[in-house]
Amino acid sequence: MGDLKGYEIFRDDLDNKISAPTCILIGGDFVPTISNKELFERGDIEGLMGKLLADKLLEADLRIFNLEVPITNAEVKLPKAGSPNLKTYEESISIFNYLKPLILSGANNHIFDYKEDGIKSTKKILYENDIKNVGFGLSSVDAKKPFFYNINGVKIGVYACAENEFCCATEKRGGSNGYDPLNSFDDVRTSSNDCDYQIVLFHGGRENYRYPSPQLKKICNKFVDCGADLVVCQHSHCIGCYENYKQGCIIYGQGNFLFDYNDREEWQTGILVEILFCNNTKQVRVYPIQKENNKIAFVREDKLKNEIIDGFIERTENIKEDDFLKKEYISFSKQQSDILLLRGIMGINNRLILGLNKVLRNRILRCLFQMKRNRRLLNYLRCESIRESILLLLKEE
Repeated sequence: MGDLKGYEIFRDDLDNKISAPTCILIGGDFVPTISNKELFERGDIEGLMGKLLADKLLEADLRIFNLEVPITNAEVKLPKAGSPNLKTYEESISIFNYLKPLILSGANNHIFDYKEDGIKSTKKILYENDIKNVGFGLSSVDAKKPFFYNINGVKIGVYACAENEFCCATEKRGGSNGYDPLNSFDDVRTSSNDCDYQIVLFHGGRENYRYPSPQLKKICNKFVDCGADLVVCQHSHCIGCYENYKQGCIIYGQGNFLFDYNDREEWQTGILVEILFCNNTKQVRVYPIQKENNKIAFVREDKLKNEIIDGFIERTENIKEDDFLKKEYISFSKQQSDILLLRGIMGINNRLILGLNKVLRNRILRCLFQMKRNRRLLNYLRCESIRESILLLLKEE
């Protein structure tokens, strides 16, 4: 295959000279599944990802991944809708032990899939194996704590939070660190004041969508305004685009690292993110990776590698255009209208009705959501106090 230099997306001078070159690697969802269970149990890194990628990971000073599942043998599932309950087996910790020093983020929409037992088990296993974690805990206070790590004279701060779904922690129960505009930005500001380089992992955005929504872009820009040097958006399961904003770099979707769960085209490729402190500069590079059956490797073909990077760059240029993001997101949302409105709000799952609605170009949807009803629904969703009341009522139910 071609070189391993990676594609540089950000470079800036360092304020202080570091004691030695330093490399941090960030991967997306790293999830053991039944298809590669034995490789995880044996800790077979080369078997799981090939020598080239394994060597790259092992040469780094620190590795960071999103752990999209609790590590537990618990059986009691969290009642939820819209996504499956996921977990992995305790023996899978073997592969993670070979990647230390390692930070696993649990700020996602699956870490609480097996309730308190799943959280407690995951925390216990990671602690016993000296694997650091961030973004989840036994309460919201515990979940929002950043993690700091010193490497070669550089103090790294890692803060992780997730959009609010079923798995977010509260004052009384465990879960992931839910994004809160009244707290999350202040948390990042405080953390960034206590470190030399601040990383924010944000588990948000729409799945299988390669652009940020207008709102997601504002959120990530605000994280940089509050001191983040690098913001990495995970959760979309596909490669998105990036933005160099003020003093920071934002990656809107890095795709999975290894998550052998879905055959969609978007799930087959991702990017490994490298932060490099060297020669008095800090750099951010990306390396295309691809899933090969139940394994992961660097992209082997130059043609595919170029296609991935070219698409990454093209989408990055697109989001610079005025109104592009809004128009693109409206178009994507319209494609999702039956899922969001008919299934989600109306609770209609009849295949015949859904099929007819598609054939009739959303006429059934328009009949059900008449203008007056639309206006009321719109007002309920956008008004903060009314939306708060609705959320509280639904949670009580």
